[in-house]
Amino acid sequence: MTTLERRPCPRPGRASDLLKWQGAAPQRANARGHGRPLLGGIDVAQRTPQPHGTHSRYSVGCRCDLCRRAHADYERERRARTTPRGDRRQAMRRHWADPENRARRVQAMRAAYPPVLERFWAKVDRRGPDECWPWTSTRNDQGYGMFSLPGHQHIYAHRFAYELLVGPIPEGLTLDHLCRVRHCVNPAHLEPVTNRENSLRGESQAAQQARQTHCLRGHPFDEANTYRRPDNDARQCRACSRLRNAQRRQARLL
Repeated sequence: MTTLERRPCPRPGRASDLLKWQGAAPQRANARGHGRPLLGGIDVAQRTPQPHGTHSRYSVGCRCDLCRRAHADYERERRARTTPRGDRRQAMRRHWADPENRARRVQAMRAAYPPVLERFWAKVDRRGPDECWPWTSTRNDQGYGMFSLPGHQHIYAHRFAYELLVGPIPEGLTLDHLCRVRHCVNPAHLEPVTNRENSLRGESQAAQQARQTHCLRGHPFDEANTYRRPDNDARQCRACSRLRNAQRRQARLL
């Protein structure tokens, strides 16, 4: 087959057919003489041969004794030129042990990270004591404000404001926004509640169903007409259950 001759491209199908077609194509030699399967290139027999006893011959698959020794010499020289990781760590420790370098680092940190409270309140639109205090900086996908501390530590802005002005959040409780504005950081609009209470106060489907007082047919969810499943404590209307059972019995008779 000549170098200008091309094989027909196989139809889209199995990947093995495409690999066979690429492997059968002429190969072009790169700068080091390694063959690459490219159409229209130099044939395999015309590429630059690599002599035995070289790392290049070892890299293309030769595993004779000469190529193995050449590869070992190449790796030994490469590792001698490379600084070990332990030496780099020791060099960094010696660098930061210098008082002048530490002073420059502290100065750079202070320039990059002003005092935490100053940075925090610069991102809050503080209004009246009964109004919302919107967070004007970064928010996450759920709409809550995010605040970064030195050391790449990210926390919720409303939790930081509550602990700063009120005190630590009780263990096992979370903060609920009474104003329903998720990026508000006013502690007067935050209340520590359980996760269940926080979810029931929201606008999710479970919260909407929990607030229902009547079923879809208008039957009340009172003590006599409500059945609670023992597995998940879900409510079921007893009147609707009786209607469904009657319909099933009627369908069996037909």
